[in-house]
Amino acid sequence: MTTAALRYAVLCLLGDPSGPWLAGGLAERGLDGIRCVSAHELAFSTSISHEVTSVGTRTSIRLADGSLFGPDLVGTVNRVTTLPDDHLAGAQQADRDYAAAELHALFTSILASLPGRVLGVAGPRGLCGPWLSPAEWTLHAACAGLPVLGFRSGQPTPPPAELQLLVVPGAVRPAYPYAGQPLPPDLAAGAARLAEAVGAQTLGVDLVRADGRWVFAGATPLPDLRAGGPPVLDALAQVLR
Repeated sequence: MTTAALRYAVLCLLGDPSGPWLAGGLAERGLDGIRCVSAHELAFSTSISHEVTSVGTRTSIRLADGSLFGPDLVGTVNRVTTLPDDHLAGAQQADRDYAAAELHALFTSILASLPGRVLGVAGPRGLCGPWLSPAEWTLHAACAGLPVLGFRSGQPTPPPAELQLLVVPGAVRPAYPYAGQPLPPDLAAGAARLAEAVGAQTLGVDLVRADGRWVFAGATPLPDLRAGGPPVLDALAQVLR
């Protein structure tokens, strides 16, 4: 059993295929000792220390293999959207709801204050970045200079995306199968501005064709980064170092 403190980590839910893919690809690019850490490992840990003082914040979580998550982190990719609460199932409903809310508050603070470079910073709108309503996404997209269809309450759900742009620090990449096609500069710039405006370090920007042009159809702070291929891994490795 190891007792080393992790320097790099990819945080994700069980079943998130991007998590292991990121950890493996970043390890190949020289991020030594990077580890994929599930939300279950964090939430079910029996040793969690989180100190918030006037001079800073320090977190140390003992994982199942004995390694320490928190104190020595240099770079983290955070893809945690929810926290497991299976261990609260034996409590009465009111107590379970209270404990789940306290757990969420604790990990919001933890994930918002990790040391080093963090991609997917927690905040009041989500554990790994901002989760906004369709109306809010549309407004921010228009302000960022992306073509939009407008929004009206009760309108039908937008059609499935025909193209997704993956925004990571330093790069905007079209997802496969469009990765080999040239990307209009105005779309790339608008997607980057949208990510910056909402405070998302990684963002998937969905587009559809309308009237002969690409139009904004939605966004997510939890895109499947595998669709960006090696260029996304190269960009993330560079910024996490």
